[in-house]
Formats: sequence, C-alpha cells, structure tokens
Amino acid sequence: MRYRAEEFASGMAQPVGDDLTVFTAVIGLFAGVLLTYAAKRGKQQWLLFWGGGLVLASVMYLVAIVLGYN
Repeated sequence: MRYRAEEFASGMAQPVGDDLTVFTAVIGLFAGVLLTYAAKRGKQQWLLFWGGGLVLASVMYLVAIVLGYN
C-alpha cells in the first residue's frame, strides 16, 4: 500500500518542542554542577573536563534563550 507524502506527514506531532530543550538544558546544568563537584572531590580530571563542559554548554544555551535567540 502506498501513501501520499501529504497524508503521511499531516498527522505527525512535533517531536521536540522548545520547552523540552530548555528542560534538558536545566537538567544538564544540575548534572554538570554535580559532576564537577564530584570530580574536584575525587581528583578526576576527565570528569572535571566533561562536567565543566556540560555546565558551560547549558549556561550558554540558557543565556541565548533569555536574550531571545531562536
């Protein structure tokens, strides 16, 4: 059975909305802070790098949203 492209895509919802990406950034910020704290306490440089990168990326994304970049 064949479907037309218009019929197939017309009933599909948007898979990821803006609210979900903001929520992911906030959760990433909390996880990054926890990983950074654990890395400093356990003296793990690789975890400090990845946790700090996660914090930096989350903060940059949230600041961009606040400033109105879409």
